[in-house]
Amino acid sequence: MTASTDVVQTVEQRLREVEAQLGSYDELTRERDWLQRALNELRADGNAPARSSAKRPTAGGAGPRRRRSARRARRGSNVEAITSYVTANPGATAAEIATGTGIDRGVVYSATSRLAGSGRLRRVTKGDRQVGYELASGSAVNV
Repeated sequence: MTASTDVVQTVEQRLREVEAQLGSYDELTRERDWLQRALNELRADGNAPARSSAKRPTAGGAGPRRRRSARRARRGSNVEAITSYVTANPGATAAEIATGTGIDRGVVYSATSRLAGSGRLRRVTKGDRQVGYELASGSAVNV
């Protein structure tokens, strides 16, 4: 009789472990669904570029290089433009800042992260996993 109760307890313990493991996948499933919805919205947007079936070049330089713009921005001008935009539009996301200033999105994401880390900007949650930025108190914009 004890052998069968030991088996039942072992099976029940394993079932609890499996349920705990499955619970950790729920968050990943929610994130996957969120990303899928975002991707579908981007594809539905008429301004989104068509998806290409061509493979991207590998890191070894196997493809054509992207052309860079002829001139770099004046030192500090991107930070100035970003802080000015955030002053006029508190809570703006990095994507909104990029659109509003015309600065490349990657540059804006990097700059806002650095500015928030240094205390010049403050991160503000906007809901639905979005982060906006506003000027940190005590920071002045040099315009």
